[in-house]
Amino acid sequence: MTHNTFFSFARLALLSLCLFLANSPAAQTATSQEDPRALLRKAMAEHERFSGILPFVDKETLQAWKSAQGEYRRLCLEDGFCLKKLVLQDDQGQDVVTFLQNREGVFVGVEGKWRQLTGAYPLTLYDLMAESFPEREWELAKFSLEEIRQEGKPLLKITMRLPEDLEALLGEEKPELPLIVGRAARNLKDPAYARRPLTRIFFLQPGSLQILYRAHYNAQGKKIYEQRWEKPFNFRPLTEKDFLRDGPIRDRQYFLMDSTIPEVYEMMAKRKGIVRRKKPGKPLGRVLQEQKVLLLMAAGALGISLALALKYRQKKREK
Repeated sequence: MTHNTFFSFARLALLSLCLFLANSPAAQTATSQEDPRALLRKAMAEHERFSGILPFVDKETLQAWKSAQGEYRRLCLEDGFCLKKLVLQDDQGQDVVTFLQNREGVFVGVEGKWRQLTGAYPLTLYDLMAESFPEREWELAKFSLEEIRQEGKPLLKITMRLPEDLEALLGEEKPELPLIVGRAARNLKDPAYARRPLTRIFFLQPGSLQILYRAHYNAQGKKIYEQRWEKPFNFRPLTEKDFLRDGPIRDRQYFLMDSTIPEVYEMMAKRKGIVRRKKPGKPLGRVLQEQKVLLLMAAGALGISLALALKYRQKKREK
């Protein structure tokens, strides 16, 4: 065994040991005894600083961009700025579109053609998993914590439930909920608040406390938001070089959907052989060379016509 191979094996063994200890019953028991409110705050803080490589599984985004799979990369720097990159691929493993956020701005790239954007929603989906809520809701909500298993994997489930009394959520000076003109709703069951979450559910990875799942339900129990992520599958360290463009950008800024979707559609159509490419035009000299017989016949017919016209005029004068 070579020197490099030995140290590679040692790092792998150490990583496996850390994962085992994080998922061991002792670690889970210690975590489950913590205050769920404090545990969720800690998980959100850790989530904002996460760096790594994750599979992208948001079905709506994949469908909108005609993709079958994706890879999301994130690197948070010491000053708090996070570099982000999302590559979506088709079912053949070919890149369809790339979203990128670095020090220069936010960009979208299709087949090496880059455009600068004012923002890219797919890059924010991971951040939304740790989006916080008003402090008033932190204070009034009831939190519960339980250990569950999904597909044989242990998870921590935190449920946050707000009171149905609307007035309890209204602040003294700046209400967190909008007031309805006229008869103000007295509770969250009013249809005006159908999009207002009453219950939020989070799934956390034991040990790392990475937020893997988040869902919101309104007062009627209807699910109004859901987002799911998998745990990191690649522990390769990232650098700022992983978040560079591979080509120049256009000067103008674009809105995301209006400018880029047509390019993706055209690109996918070309891959499937739907788009008919126009044949290049032939040079004028080549056209004349290929049609010289027709040109000679036309010239001959014109000459005969002129000769007959002249002969007719001459006979008319002689009379």
